[in-house]
Amino acid sequence: QKQSIELIDRFQAQITPLGRRFSQARLPPTLPISIRLTTRALPALLSDVLALADEEYVGWGLETTAKRRFRTPRTHAVLFAAQQIAVDQKGHPQVKLYLSSQALEALDILGAREAELREAAAAANAALAA
Repeated sequence: QKQSIELIDRFQAQITPLGRRFSQARLPPTLPISIRLTTRALPALLSDVLALADEEYVGWGLETTAKRRFRTPRTHAVLFAAQQIAVDQKGHPQVKLYLSSQALEALDILGAREAELREAAAAANAALAA
């Protein structure tokens, strides 16, 4: 995802010069369309990541206390990675346009869950170290 966002930024800056080169070579101007399709695809990736994070969190919540202690670091890592993807997409001006209100609400829930798991992971790691 990070590489896709970097490519979007790099190609967005070069649309005009590349457009001239495409027209000189009699190639169709597909770069703007490719950029738009890529930016529209990234929220679908985020949706899948949010579903995975939600599934992991619900599974973690259903575990017994003993099993939860061992599962907490992994669940926290999944939610932390999902939050990083969300922050990258939410911070990009073009990708942000395609995020639905439902996705934005899910990002708020994800942030609260990640904070809860950060504390639980610290406690679980301390308990496992003792």
